[in-house]
Amino acid sequence: MIAKYEEKKQQLLTQQDNCCSSCGEMFNGFTKIDLSHNLIRSRANIKLFGLLVIDHVSNLDATHANGHKGLFCNDNVIINRSTNPIKAYEKVIDIISHIIIENPPEVDYNELRRAFDNIKRYKLDDINSLSKYDMLEQLFEPFRIYDK
Repeated sequence: MIAKYEEKKQQLLTQQDNCCSSCGEMFNGFTKIDLSHNLIRSRANIKLFGLLVIDHVSNLDATHANGHKGLFCNDNVIINRSTNPIKAYEKVIDIISHIIIENPPEVDYNELRRAFDNIKRYKLDDINSLSKYDMLEQLFEPFRIYDK
């Protein structure tokens, strides 16, 4: 568990050029670094989207711990489903498409499909959301399980 955490942390630090994703300040050797979930790791989100989506590296950002120089970097990267649903569901669509493209062997495509179907229940008026949604529908096509 700790090894996976450190692996994700190093991957994010490399992607973010060793800077905080919220304030842009460079991390030094003494800075406490947090991995912050964009979509928070709550029971409701886990039930709706599954652990695979919530704990994916695309849902994480390396940030300063809250309170660093009076900043709230960790809180600033959170995407709230109730106040910003379009952005939240776009994030879920991006994460699911990353998982499908990466195609790791341990992926449960039924869990991904459930997460995707849960997005369908919400009306997405944003054109970008709809185009991403259509793209994801096409990505799922090879994994579609038809009812007999």
